[in-house]
Amino acid sequence: MSINYIPYYISRAAITGLFCFGNMGFTLQAALWFLAIFGLFVFYLHSGWFPADPSKPFFPLTRDAFALEVQRKALILAVTASLMFNLLLKLFPWLLSYYPWLDINMLGLGVIIYFTAQLYQFILPRRKTT
Repeated sequence: MSINYIPYYISRAAITGLFCFGNMGFTLQAALWFLAIFGLFVFYLHSGWFPADPSKPFFPLTRDAFALEVQRKALILAVTASLMFNLLLKLFPWLLSYYPWLDINMLGLGVIIYFTAQLYQFILPRRKTT
């Protein structure tokens, strides 16, 4: 953690805290979500996938065309998968009686899918177009 990015850390901790604790209350589950999501914010800052500009302390990450494409694909996948899963549970509510572990937070599911899709696309080698 760099001292140049303290405003970034504080702002992301506040946003993540409001999201997690406001949604789930002061529970262990909310604390674990907070740690995971805040850890991803710190990871993205220091991963090297995005250039960081210390002159903009609250928004230091900049994206090139490849990163914008990855973000767009991940967002589309996360929204679509969350909506489809929610629709599945609304159309077949009896699934929850057989599989109670399917009763999960839809917003949390979307966040997990979004970050997983981004990580997957960044880890894959970039295709060369010639």
